Amino acid sequence: MDLPDTMPKPEYIAPTLIRTKNPSGLLIHFGMFLYPLLRGLKVKVCYNHSEIRFGLYTSGAIAKGVKTRLWSEYVASFKRKYFKHYDYPIELTPQQWAAGYEYLKKAEGTKYEYANFLYHAIKIFTGKWAGSKTTRQAYCLEHLIRFLNATGMYDLDVFMNPYEFEVWADENLR
Repeated sequence: MDLPDTMPKPEYIAPTLIRTKNPSGLLIHFGMFLYPLLRGLKVKVCYNHSEIRFGLYTSGAIAKGVKTRLWSEYVASFKRKYFKHYDYPIELTPQQWAAGYEYLKKAEGTKYEYANFLYHAIKIFTGKWAGSKTTRQAYCLEHLIRFLNATGMYDLDVFMNPYEFEVWADENLR
């Protein structure tokens, strides 16, 4: 989708966490079960994908790269498949939204970062990020965190894993 140069601040803006049961999702669920278990932390039922919802739209890093599409069409693509989501609605000023929207426009079309599956697996056991820190490619959670950071409201580690982000979001966005 070609994003317009500017977009008024939508009424609804929310980081959205999604849980599916596709093969990559199940692999992420297992990894996010192991991560807290190995550290003596509370195990959570974790999600495996994230999107940025704004107005009628959603932006996410998927196999085809970073794409913006209608939320309703995205949800409809899961017809007859397991799909559960949780929104963390956030309040942004018009200036914060404009900064976040600039990031979304720049990120549109960025290639998906498949190698991060391996790097997150390494982080499960070592606790350290060993992957690339480039912005030329992105995976879904990295895209969401880069958006949040672009608003100027947050300064999050873009390479935190889904478990770490969900714990942070539950404490700071609810």
